[in-house]
Amino acid sequence: MMGRFTPCLGLLLALSLAAGCGSDEPEHTYETGIQPTSGGEGQADTGPGIDEAEATNIALTLAEQEGHDIAAYSDVVVHANEDGDWVVQLRRPRIIRFLEVVVDKDSGHADLSVRSAGADG
Repeated sequence: MMGRFTPCLGLLLALSLAAGCGSDEPEHTYETGIQPTSGGEGQADTGPGIDEAEATNIALTLAEQEGHDIAAYSDVVVHANEDGDWVVQLRRPRIIRFLEVVVDKDSGHADLSVRSAGADG
């Protein structure tokens, strides 16, 4: 039993020494002058009305009411179109067809259509 215990102590000692190495160096940060936009694209211009999260909920509810299994759609893409409406795409991995729901930012009215990737519509 003592023979198996010693390698464990050696491994623990090696790991603790390795964890201490390199911690004396300061972290380097660089200023790029570029403002981060991830996660806040839709928040700046929404104002009163439907926001990105509400548009997603409306799209999921409409898709479910239309008989689509929303649990099968694991990818959700949301962006604003040139008309000022939210476009919510519900996608499944490795499937060309996807659901597209256009949600009016002011009224919340939504239209669902089935699209194919690469097809102009």
